[in-house]
Amino acid sequence: MMLDGKRILITGVSGFVGAVLLRRILFKHPKAKPFVILRQNANTWRIKDVLDRVRVLEVDLTQGEKLKKEVQKVKPDIIFHLAAYGAYPSQNSLDDAIKTNVIGTKNFLLALETVNYQLFVNTGSSSEYGYKKKSMKESDFLEPASYYAATKASATHICNTYGLLNNRPILTLRLFSVYGPFEELGRFVPTVVLSALSGGDINVVKGPKRDFVYVEDVVDAYLASMKLKKFDQRVFNICSGNQTSIEQTARNIVRLAKSKSSIKIGTYKPRPWDTNYWVGDNKLAKNILKWKQRYSLEDGLLETIKWFKSNKNLYAEK
Repeated sequence: MMLDGKRILITGVSGFVGAVLLRRILFKHPKAKPFVILRQNANTWRIKDVLDRVRVLEVDLTQGEKLKKEVQKVKPDIIFHLAAYGAYPSQNSLDDAIKTNVIGTKNFLLALETVNYQLFVNTGSSSEYGYKKKSMKESDFLEPASYYAATKASATHICNTYGLLNNRPILTLRLFSVYGPFEELGRFVPTVVLSALSGGDINVVKGPKRDFVYVEDVVDAYLASMKLKKFDQRVFNICSGNQTSIEQTARNIVRLAKSKSSIKIGTYKPRPWDTNYWVGDNKLAKNILKWKQRYSLEDGLLETIKWFKSNKNLYAEK
């Protein structure tokens, strides 16, 4: 197995995608050696049942010197960088977005300066593109429309430039609308799924579309990145290549959950980033990373509904 014996260092494991990535490595690649970076007081509800199987480095990415000491002890072969601030509406501090997404990423790259790693994968966001009228391509001009998007775009540029100037194996996976097990409460898919399971009314905003991609497919992309030998292309969209409206997705969830919930369209206030066009082009990920989606939107939603049925207690305990 390609992960056997590899020392894998992951940031952002207390978050949604990071937790699913860590769990996949632990359950499917038992001979890998995972290390995780966790802030003090991080909320580890997604991974508390597996934390005894990993080595935890308790350090913040803003602590440059301490970070350097810790990662140089580990000497990781593979680094998956998923720590971020600003993905949720409550996280709206420009100062914190710069500290985590820009300074944290810079500190992390410099902490690894003397480590001869095989791969560093940075995590980007489709929000870096801003609003487009056509399918988003990696070569498009970035026009971020939020502090989160601007700082994620900065981190992508820093990773690219650092990789090019220092001949380092660094790439960025630019994630679109990821959904699935362990997603944060209050986000669209968990909100609709939990309402559908309880039979409550579902309020949705009219119009916006998203390019949804199931979290297990996203984890596949991180693992597929490890096979890359050349780094001529350093940014990859991880998306389905299809857009689906919020209201259609809500209807799909109600149908798949066999729910009696009513969908009230136009009763939910639009957010500043909602847009009627949001879809990525995934040709580069398919052709260069050899990444292939395993789950259609319907399949992914079905898996998500099943998981939430069995794991509602995790959210009640939070």
